[in-house]
Amino acid sequence: MLAIRQIIEDPQDVIPIPPEFRHRRTEIIFMALEPESTAAERKPGCLKGQLGDAFFEPLSDTELDAWE
Repeated sequence: MLAIRQIIEDPQDVIPIPPEFRHRRTEIIFMALEPESTAAERKPGCLKGQLGDAFFEPLSDTELDAWE
């Protein structure tokens, strides 16, 4: 699969399609990104607590199957 991720700061009415995607079945997803200031407002450690040893133990086969 060929993929390109490109962030366009000020999208215009027309967005050029890279040559390697032309004349091929292509999925295009438009996603508006949050302003960078939103990420800067988050502070690590806002949720206090500790992880027990059980957190680092391998998951059971049943639990792993549930994630597939």
